[in-house]
Amino acid sequence: MHSLLSWLIGRIDSPTLQARALALTRIATGLLVVFYHGWHKIIDGLAWHTGRAPVWHFLDEVAHVGFPLPLASAWFAALAQLGGGLLVALGLFTRIGALLLVCTLLGAVYTNLSLPKEGQLA
Repeated sequence: MHSLLSWLIGRIDSPTLQARALALTRIATGLLVVFYHGWHKIIDGLAWHTGRAPVWHFLDEVAHVGFPLPLASAWFAALAQLGGGLLVALGLFTRIGALLLVCTLLGAVYTNLSLPKEGQLA
């Protein structure tokens, strides 16, 4: 009989359990990116674009850092976070989705190193 500790830290021998754990991790990670990073940037950008908001703070930050074509760069980053997160969560074209997310992560790291902030990346 297996003890609880050996069950918790032992190898996962069941391919089904391993596949489900990996799928759950992929889905959770993709949805976290969508809802915590992409969604609000899209909503704020659309509000700014339609005139319901006077400023899009993400656009101001992108312009302040010095990215080329700040409006296009801001929309690309927002759409990449939303679309890349959805692709990863759905398991469709996950490598392309992950590449989009890596590009935005590199931009976030550059922004964090360029601007005086309190350690926020996105």
